Amino acid sequence: MPIQDEVVQIYHKIQKKVNHPYLNRYLPKPAVDIDKVLTLFLLFKQHGSYKNIEQYVMSVMIAQMGLDTHEKITKNEKLKGLELKQRQLTVLSGDFYSSLYYYILAEQKDIQMVKWISQAIQELNINKMHFFYAENDANIDYYFDHLRQIESHLIIKLAERLGINDWTDIIADFFFLKRLHLERDYLDHTREDTHTSYIYHIIQDTDIDKRKFIEQIENKMNQIRNKWSMDILPKKQILSKHLGYLIDHFTKESPSFTRTTLLKGRINYAD
Repeated sequence: MPIQDEVVQIYHKIQKKVNHPYLNRYLPKPAVDIDKVLTLFLLFKQHGSYKNIEQYVMSVMIAQMGLDTHEKITKNEKLKGLELKQRQLTVLSGDFYSSLYYYILAEQKDIQMVKWISQAIQELNINKMHFFYAENDANIDYYFDHLRQIESHLIIKLAERLGINDWTDIIADFFFLKRLHLERDYLDHTREDTHTSYIYHIIQDTDIDKRKFIEQIENKMNQIRNKWSMDILPKKQILSKHLGYLIDHFTKESPSFTRTTLLKGRINYAD
């Protein structure tokens, strides 16, 4: 089966796995980031020793969804009625996803993977604490550095545990770029879901110039694009077919996120 078909199949199985009729009555369906599904799938493929890749991808993605869901919890203390119920259910749904990923891994009897993901979640939460409770003199680069780590931390830590360290830089930059696009949109438009914005949290109720912050975000986005459009790979470098597929996907999803070496066809994929 082609990689794309396998990934789409896993994507739909995740949606089905987290589907809950009662939650669906009150909450929007949880988003599944298919870019992360693909990345996880290719990492396990590259490692080559995991038989039930589908189950592992599902478990990590559902763990990520649990974390993402808890970030949607509002701090408004004046909620009543339906809004209060929605907040309570948001908390419970996040807990549901978090327990579900444990259950999937328990079926695989893979205690080591449970430990890896648990440690990664702990480190991710520490990064979030550093981000949201930074010292008053923290500069924009401090926030960007932590935001980059937060956005793909589970995947990066898994890649490191699997010994696929040469993938981590491009993965981290791609998902960081995706997050920066979202953050710019949050700040550039009036959005009802600003509570899911990291940057919004640190500039609300401050005298920070929002337009200036948007400019800084765009500058960082350009830095990432320039980094990956430079001809920095050796002309005869050979990429694994899985990394090559991933880079091709990233390039299609974000056309400005590419290497000129790939566009010039000077890199071969290993069989």
